[in-house]
Amino acid sequence: MEFPLQLSFTTGQSALLVSTGGYAVPFIAVSIGFKELDNKLVDVLMAAVWLGAFGLAIWWMFHKLSALYTRREARAIATAFGVFTPVSLVVALVLSEISGGYGELLVGHPWGGLAGAFVGTLAITALLNFIVCWIVLSVTRLTISLEGSPR
Repeated sequence: MEFPLQLSFTTGQSALLVSTGGYAVPFIAVSIGFKELDNKLVDVLMAAVWLGAFGLAIWWMFHKLSALYTRREARAIATAFGVFTPVSLVVALVLSEISGGYGELLVGHPWGGLAGAFVGTLAITALLNFIVCWIVLSVTRLTISLEGSPR
């Protein structure tokens, strides 16, 4: 099976949308002057923005992949993205502390740490989601070919 380049781009763009949704409110809250992010308003806004970005990423991914793959394949990939993204985000948020530490060390400012954590989250989320979506595409194609073969 050839390497699905367009699938990797689409998965990366969707992961960017989800990661941006997760980091947008903390970036804005810190910029405005909230010293503590344990504010109820910040928590509610962060959840709402993240869920909106998450839903938009799944919808956008399905419509983008519908032009390249069959409707069934695009639906399976978008569903896998929707189911697995929370898992990959948990892994990415844990590991993003490493890239955030290096970012702060390189830049010498706390904003470098936040930017490094964002880049780490994006890279890990995109990679893990791409692997899962590629596996789902392979299994879906195998299922379609087996359904069409005579018994």
